[in-house]
Amino acid sequence: MKAFDLKFGATYFASLPTTPAVYRIFNAKNELIYVGKAKNLRRRLGQYRNAKRRKKHHKMRKIVGEAASISYELYASDLEACLAEIRVIQEARPKFNQAGAFSFMYPLIGLGYDARTLTLLYTTEPEKIEAGLLSTLA
Repeated sequence: MKAFDLKFGATYFASLPTTPAVYRIFNAKNELIYVGKAKNLRRRLGQYRNAKRRKKHHKMRKIVGEAASISYELYASDLEACLAEIRVIQEARPKFNQAGAFSFMYPLIGLGYDARTLTLLYTTEPEKIEAGLLSTLA
């Protein structure tokens, strides 16, 4: 029997919805270790059941080894799930998530203009653009 099936039972996976979702995997200490997004939750979590001893499945096998519980939130669309996943990863910074977790490492460039001025903005805090920072620079 596979490791994920031993922990959660084969029927657990059959009962999962097939809709977009964000899932959270916790270890035995109830620490969040991984956040993922799925277009089809049942299919995505089913992939963890089939993690092979290959280099490309290395992280997946480590997650399976530490996993003690899974929670999930369903979303109406894949886009909503994607945005929620990014937000959770940036807030919680789970140990097995890296891409996107450290937003300060990924600066953004923005342009603003009015009748007389063109403004270039280089930032690692894009939320400040929405708060009107760009207009105050002009």
